[in-house]
Amino acid sequence: MVQWYRVLVMVLIVSQLLLRIFNNKDKKKGQHDTYCWYMENIGLVASQFPDTSNVRFQSHIKAVEVVLMDHQAILKFLEFVRDKKDHWKLNHMELNLYKALHCSKTMTEVVAIVWFGGQAQSLSMCWTWDHYTELKQHLKLMITNPELIFGANVAPKTACFGGRLCFNPAAMAAAFKLASKLEHLCPITLALFQGALNKWESFTTEYAPGGTIDQASTEEHDAAWMPAINDANKGALGIFRLRAQDKPTLSMHQHNAITQFCHNDTQLFVDATFTSEDFCHAMHLVREIDSTGLEKKCHLEIIQHEEGEVQAKRQRVAEAAEGSTEEGEPRG
Repeated sequence: MVQWYRVLVMVLIVSQLLLRIFNNKDKKKGQHDTYCWYMENIGLVASQFPDTSNVRFQSHIKAVEVVLMDHQAILKFLEFVRDKKDHWKLNHMELNLYKALHCSKTMTEVVAIVWFGGQAQSLSMCWTWDHYTELKQHLKLMITNPELIFGANVAPKTACFGGRLCFNPAAMAAAFKLASKLEHLCPITLALFQGALNKWESFTTEYAPGGTIDQASTEEHDAAWMPAINDANKGALGIFRLRAQDKPTLSMHQHNAITQFCHNDTQLFVDATFTSEDFCHAMHLVREIDSTGLEKKCHLEIIQHEEGEVQAKRQRVAEAAEGSTEEGEPRG
């Protein structure tokens, strides 16, 4: 019997490994910048790896969607990271991720969770009882009619709740492409859907007609909002690190400009002296600086230099191995 919660646990473990390696600005622990620059250099979208949070299940789905879309590129990147190191080895966390992405069982669970994401990514705790009723009916339909997902000529949107297009068509297409190679995908996916259905039956009882949530006004619903975390770090120390974590795509010259603007009370000066022509001139200068692509050129130079070092290192190792083989041959 398939344990549906094991699927969730394994996917959460993989997504946390991905986050700590690919979305960590601390160069001593992660590869955030190198990952972005490497992907841009090989022609993929140069965006940061999705952030994940234990209070936002959808964030884990987005992380494993990237795994499906860029599976081979991520494996090659990990090999690039390995070959760039002096000791020629991945660290413990990187090695675990590398093995996981080669494991058919793990990839089966990744595909199952991406298919479930067709339902989960549209969920909202502000839904009414009717919305949840439709969701549970959809899950029951998928469980009793698995051919709607695993049929021979199934469109990707068929597996999505409400018949709407999925949030990430590219990830769904990659999931369907890989599905034929995963023999245990059907029972694992259906077990995941059944487990989700059981939990939704339990969780949605408080949304029943006549309940507290059902009778609450719009103002009361709005007042129930709260931030996802309660640790608002307002310290001055580590301002660049915090800003880089919040805005990973922020360039260095933008950070410097923001810091100077705040430190020198520039806003007061602007309010007192700037005319409309001054604003236009300032915006023109900013556009000129951004259009030069200074940050992008710097990133590409760094990654191309590191790729050159890796290729040279691989060549030295290959030549050394060839030399040792020749020395070991018997002489006539």
